[in-house]
Amino acid sequence: MNDQGRYVEKTLERDPSPGRFSQAYAFVPEIEEKQREDVARTGTSSTIATSSSSTPDTSEAKPRPPPQHSSSSDVENLRHHSHSLSRIQTQRSQHSLTVGGLGGLLRSRTSRASRPLPEFGAGKPYPPPLPSQEDYVVEFDGEDDPLHAQNWPLRKKLLTAAMLGFTTMTAAFASSIFSTATRAIQERFGVGSVVATLGTSLYVLGFATGPILWAPFSELKGRRLPLVIASFGFSVFEIACATGKDLQTVLICRFFSGFFGACPITCVAAVFSDMFGNRTRGMAITVFSVTVFSGPFLAPFIGGFIVMDPDLGWRWTQYLVSFMGFAAFTLNLLFLSESYPPLILVAKAEELRRRTKNWGIHAKQEEIEIDFRELLEKNFSRPLRMLVTERIVLLLSVYMAFIYGLLYLFLTAYPLVFQGVHGMNPGVGGLPFFGAIVGELLAGTLVFVRQPGYQKKLAANNDVPIPEWRLPEVIAGGVCFAGGIFWFGWTGYKADIHWIVPTLSGLLIGFGIMSIFLQAFNYLIDAYLMFAASAIAANTFLRSLCGAAFPLFARQMFEGMGIEWAATLLGCVAAVMVPVPIWFYLQGAKIREKSAYATTGKKEEKQETMAFNCSTVPETTNTDAGVAGAGTLLSFIITNILSILLSAAIILLGLRKSTSAPISRKLLQSFSDQQILTGIGIQSVGLAKMKTMVPYHFFIIWLLSLLSTATNLATLLALVNDFKRDWVLRWIRQILMLINMFLGILSGIFILQTVMKNMEPRLPIACVWEVESKGTSGNAALSIAGTIAVIAGQVITFGFATWYLHNRSNPKWLKTVQVVGLFACLAMGVGATVRVVLESQAFGHPPESVRLVGPSEGNWSFGQLLPLLLLALPVISTIEIARGEELKPRSRVDDDSVPLFAAGNDMEFQPNPLAGSATNLFRK
Repeated sequence: MNDQGRYVEKTLERDPSPGRFSQAYAFVPEIEEKQREDVARTGTSSTIATSSSSTPDTSEAKPRPPPQHSSSSDVENLRHHSHSLSRIQTQRSQHSLTVGGLGGLLRSRTSRASRPLPEFGAGKPYPPPLPSQEDYVVEFDGEDDPLHAQNWPLRKKLLTAAMLGFTTMTAAFASSIFSTATRAIQERFGVGSVVATLGTSLYVLGFATGPILWAPFSELKGRRLPLVIASFGFSVFEIACATGKDLQTVLICRFFSGFFGACPITCVAAVFSDMFGNRTRGMAITVFSVTVFSGPFLAPFIGGFIVMDPDLGWRWTQYLVSFMGFAAFTLNLLFLSESYPPLILVAKAEELRRRTKNWGIHAKQEEIEIDFRELLEKNFSRPLRMLVTERIVLLLSVYMAFIYGLLYLFLTAYPLVFQGVHGMNPGVGGLPFFGAIVGELLAGTLVFVRQPGYQKKLAANNDVPIPEWRLPEVIAGGVCFAGGIFWFGWTGYKADIHWIVPTLSGLLIGFGIMSIFLQAFNYLIDAYLMFAASAIAANTFLRSLCGAAFPLFARQMFEGMGIEWAATLLGCVAAVMVPVPIWFYLQGAKIREKSAYATTGKKEEKQETMAFNCSTVPETTNTDAGVAGAGTLLSFIITNILSILLSAAIILLGLRKSTSAPISRKLLQSFSDQQILTGIGIQSVGLAKMKTMVPYHFFIIWLLSLLSTATNLATLLALVNDFKRDWVLRWIRQILMLINMFLGILSGIFILQTVMKNMEPRLPIACVWEVESKGTSGNAALSIAGTIAVIAGQVITFGFATWYLHNRSNPKWLKTVQVVGLFACLAMGVGATVRVVLESQAFGHPPESVRLVGPSEGNWSFGQLLPLLLLALPVISTIEIARGEELKPRSRVDDDSVPLFAAGNDMEFQPNPLAGSATNLFRK
């Protein structure tokens, strides 16, 4: 590569400011028009920035630009060195695909262009435009510009890294220290262990939602401002948590503490990317990752000693965290400098304007016009699409979510072993976590040891990373992690085994957690170069949900199954997931070749091209018997009919107070469980195939989801007392209803957009966000109104069902609600069934505009017969259960004729966990 081609590549690697992109693209005449319009900033995203470690520099120094250019020679240089241009386009796209780019900006300008300009004022005419706008754009002054974070003195870099490491450690530390106060929370507020554990779960749930705000915020306003704001907000809510007078206040404050605490987890890695060059950045990120994953294991023994002290108590666990937060806030406010290159140039432009009085001087960052629709698309829609359509993202996210969930599950499991079995006090019982911390340090050391070999492989491959190079550490970590769980369980359940033995299992557990997370993140980043932010966002959301959920059932699981068998179950699941990275190591390249988002190493210049084409309308559409076949449709319809009939029979018998109909109740619950799970499954398939699925098939799936909703609601109306008596069953039903409603609303939004834009019926449903509106058809108003009504009805139905499910009273008018609700379910089921019959090819009504080709969806095969055969399973299971109970007397609580709160029966209702201490399950 000659000097000018190398200058283009190195300049863009070193300085992602918009000015450098403009300078680089000025070499190519075909891009000059886009260059004048491009005002999108182009720094690497806060999440993607961690990927820079995968592409080391050939040198730390960046050459100054040559004084003069030959346009024709430069064009030839770039044509001969397509790798340079590819790297420029890659870095350009990374940012625009994360926080909103040129498309959204142009839409903003187009919408504003229709409005007249305001008067300049005071009768003045508009001044002429700047003669050459690019001449007024500030840039960095060459390779040694001290303003650039990579040119900061080493002492300043280390101090900044230490400050941010402490800030991140504080957020991670706070996530687990609350778990040491669980028993004290139970005694103070009179609640059960599950409710007390919510303080940890809600904090981790805040981790899941926080990046939605902090990631784009750090790209728009720099790194320093969100870190300062988040440190202050985190500390304030921790103080509120420490002083809360009731449990609701404590739990709400814990959630918002996690929301603000997510900021350093999200943004600090980006600061490291700003400060350190590509050769040192990987090691810096490794040190940062160790602090993130060590924090949760450091807190238990500190919190344990605090809770033990009668002069301190559980509140001081939160006071300690708030003091740490205020210390981090003070350090960040006084000593943290902005490291984001575009924001540094903004400050430079402000100073130059003031000192020169030339108000035309500006930075490219100041030209940005935010398109919130684009931000929502790139921070919400794309991560969800990638989670359900990309096998790599889905499977690795599930794997990492399981590991992350176990990380917080161990906060409950370790005390059961070392305090329950070995009789340690809460403070000493937290010291065994140091085994896991040492394991994480060993994993970080392994990364340092392997780094030179990795860099040699990169150099041999022209600095092009192969994502699968990251996976050997993930495989080794997976094996160690599974082995560590077995070791922990089978050496920790007996007191006659020395406590050091289960403590040493933490070496494998910590090594596995760190190895899997660090290299799996790098693999996602390398595999989805331009869409890495979306891949990481999807991964973060899913694993944070698991991190929030796992602690809620940890105690029941380990106490109910026994420590050894609970660990065996978890170890088996971990072992089953080990083949996931092995499969990607062997077949990852082929999988990425078929992906719409992943890099392939061969055609990186086409990364922005989706797997579907929204500009060309296909002549025909392939049939899809999997979602619209006769067997699939009949299984939904028959299940809905049977469920509504059984619900009506049970409600009628309840009104007449003749019998509790136990067999019918079990049969109905089985049908309902099967229907709602099948509905969730088929909607997930529809979202996963939306790049190839046409609106016709998507509409069929949506109608099937309405049948699933009607079945579930009818079952709830009939069996509400069964759910009320068992909070576990009640919350399982609640979660399934929530997932079903969310998927149904999402599908409905796609259908609504299709109708509003009058999209071509043979285009994939995913094109609904890409194509322009063609105007509405004649009956569009009725279709739009009907679709909106159905979506609103799903929300109202969910709200009603939630209230009905958790309502503790049993007034007489609830019977009226049952009857009215049943008629509503009947109407919903009949309406969806009629539309399915009239719209589907399987029932002899193929839509002409779709032009279906291939085997008819009405043809029968074993795949179509199977859903109907599965309908017999609930019947057989019910018969078996009923036969098995014939020798036992019927339980009085199954009889609806006995009031739920009658004498002697008032303890059969288990309230929601937040409801308090009304039952023996949640009573002290």
